[in-house]
Amino acid sequence: MGLTSNIPMNKPEYDDKNDRRDPDQESFKNEENYREKYKSLFQSLQVSLPEFIFVVGLAIFFLLFGYEGKFVAGDLELGSWMLIFPLTLGIWLTFRPSEWAVHGLDAGTKYLRQTDYVAGVISSLASNLPEAVLAYLFITSGTENGVLIGVVSILAAAGFNTLLFAIVVIAGSLNEEGGFEVKEETIFQELVLMRWAFVAIFVIVIVGIIEHIQFLRDKIATGEAAISQNPNLPRLAALLLGVSYLVYLFNLIIAQRKIALKKNGGAYISQPSISKTTTVLLLLLGFIGIALGGKIIEQSIHALLEHYDLKPLLVALILGGAGSIPEHGIALLSARKEKIDVAIGNTIGGILQTTLLLLGFFGLITNIPLEPFILIQLAATASVLWFIKVSIQNDHRLDLYEGTMILLLQLFIFLLFIFDITTFT
Repeated sequence: MGLTSNIPMNKPEYDDKNDRRDPDQESFKNEENYREKYKSLFQSLQVSLPEFIFVVGLAIFFLLFGYEGKFVAGDLELGSWMLIFPLTLGIWLTFRPSEWAVHGLDAGTKYLRQTDYVAGVISSLASNLPEAVLAYLFITSGTENGVLIGVVSILAAAGFNTLLFAIVVIAGSLNEEGGFEVKEETIFQELVLMRWAFVAIFVIVIVGIIEHIQFLRDKIATGEAAISQNPNLPRLAALLLGVSYLVYLFNLIIAQRKIALKKNGGAYISQPSISKTTTVLLLLLGFIGIALGGKIIEQSIHALLEHYDLKPLLVALILGGAGSIPEHGIALLSARKEKIDVAIGNTIGGILQTTLLLLGFFGLITNIPLEPFILIQLAATASVLWFIKVSIQNDHRLDLYEGTMILLLQLFIFLLFIFDITTFT
C-alpha cells in the first residue's frame, strides 16, 4: 500500500506491469507515434469533392474553348464573356496552390530546424507568390502597359495590406476599450525594418520628385523630352530596396537561431505536421499551380483589355487586391480568434515584403516608371510605417483613432487613384 503512493501520477499508459522499458524500444515507439500524426498529402491539399469536380469542369471547358470561347475543333463560338471561365480557373490555380506552397515552406523551414518565427516569415513570403508571379508575367509580357500594370498591382497589394491593418486595429479596439496592447518584442524585428523602410522609401520618393522636375524642365527647354529621360526608378534604388530586405532576413535567421539554442536547444522550434515527401510534393504542386494559374490570368486579362474598354491601371488595382487575398484571410482569421499580434505581424510583414523585396526585384529587371500613383502610394506607405512605429513605441498600444486615421489615408489614396489618376491613363 505504501509503495503505490510513490508511483508518479503521469506514468505512461504503455508501461508494463514490471515497469521495465528498453530505451531504444521506447524511442522507436515515440517515433512511430509521431509519424502517425503526420498529415497525408490528400489531407494537406484540403480539396473537397465538390471543389475538385468544379475545377475539373473549368479545366475541361478551358481546354475545349481556350481564352476566346471558340471551340478548338469546330466553328462553335460562345462569345468573349466566356473569358470568365479561364479567369476563374486561373484564380483557383493561383491561390489554392499558394496555400500548399505556404504549408510546404513552413514544414521545410521546420525540418531545417528554424524557429517558428522564421517559419512564419518564410510562409508570409510564400503567400506573396501569387501577386509576384502575376506582376512578373505582366512585366515580361512585352505588351503595352504591361510593366505599368505589373508594378502598380504590386503597390496596390501593399495598399490593400494597409487597409487590412487598419481594419484589424479597428476590430481589436472595439473588443477592448482604449485600444489593445501590442508587445514590442512580438514584432521587434519588424520595427527595426520599419525604421529603415521609412527612410529608404522617403528618399526614393524625393528622387522621383526631382526626376519629374528635371523631366519637365527639359521638356520646357527643348519642346520635347527624350524617352531615356522619362522618370524611372533608378536601378541603384531598386537594389537598395531588395538587398535591405535580404539583409534583414539573413540577420533574422541568425538571431532566431541563437535564441533557439539558448532556450534548451530549440524551445521555439516546432515539429512539422507533414512528412518530408509530402513537403516536397506540396512545394512542387504549389509552385507549378501558381505559375500555370498566373499565366492563365495574364492571358485572360489581356483578352479582356482587347474586348472591353478597361483602364489598365484599374485592372492593376483589381489584381493587387486579389493578389493580397492570402494575407487578408490569415489576418482576418487571426483577428477573429483574438490573435491580434499574429494579424498585426502578418499585415506589416506583407507591406514590407511587397514594398522592399518585390518592388526592388522588379526594379532590377525592368525600368519602373515613376507614375503619380506609384510616388503617392510609396509616400503613403512610408507615412503609415512611421505612424505605426511611433504609435507602438509610444505606449505599446493601438487604438480606434489610429486605425481610423490609417484607414482614411489609404482610402483617400485609392479614391484619388480611381477617380483622378486613372482618367489620364
